[in-house]
Amino acid sequence: MSAVVATRLLAVARIYRPLNLLAIGGASLVGARLGHAAWVDAGLLIPVLVGAYGYARNDAVDLDADRWNRPARPVPSGALSARSARRLAIAPLAVAAGILAARGPEPLPIALAVGSALLLTAYSPWLKERGPLGPLAISLLTALAVVWGALGGTEPLRALLPALVAAAAQFARECVKQVEDLPGDRAARRRTWAVRAGGASLRRAARLSILAALLLLPLPTTAGGVGALYLVLAAPLAGVPLAMSFWWLGRDSVRYGTVSATLKAALFGGLAALGIAA
Repeated sequence: MSAVVATRLLAVARIYRPLNLLAIGGASLVGARLGHAAWVDAGLLIPVLVGAYGYARNDAVDLDADRWNRPARPVPSGALSARSARRLAIAPLAVAAGILAARGPEPLPIALAVGSALLLTAYSPWLKERGPLGPLAISLLTALAVVWGALGGTEPLRALLPALVAAAAQFARECVKQVEDLPGDRAARRRTWAVRAGGASLRRAARLSILAALLLLPLPTTAGGVGALYLVLAAPLAGVPLAMSFWWLGRDSVRYGTVSATLKAALFGGLAALGIAA
């Protein structure tokens, strides 16, 4: 394999953000375990495929801002063109549509999948420049990934509280990412929430959302029915990184990339705790 082909294949893989897709797939799988649904099911890939569409499309649409904020990504680095990114966005949607068609007429899954794809389409640039609607949209999609897995199970309501915890943590992370991207978004003349309200306002919003996640974190132990093992695992795996992020955001000097990575670790930790306890 030539170096050019290898570089292009690596760029194709990177545009789909494999680590993020792993988190989405994990959320869907955890939802299935919580809801006592079938967890060996191609339908659990739907949130992953819709997420892959969103990441590839986002890279194509956000090219101007990413030249400042994320110059190493495949499109701004020149490894892929914006047109190629748009084509790569369509491929996972086509696979998702094929899986849904093979499952037969199921109105709720179809509605959720189509709604999620439309929400991702609206996210950038429109919702991303409509104040808190941008972070709220991604938080909703995070919650839906957990709920999706529980659909068709005998106890789908068990997924609701964990979905709320994940949504609160994700909202905080989206706020932090917007503050991190503030210089590039200003240079690209984007009108994100951070550009309009200022970084201090989003730091406060992120801290409030982290506090909500910390308060919600123990609830699945009883109301979610996952038992004390969940709390024993979730406290260090999710609670500690959430608390660290809360503290860091209250300091004068903040490394937003570190906080964003720590909040992602909290999401992974929470999913791991739920998956084991469920």
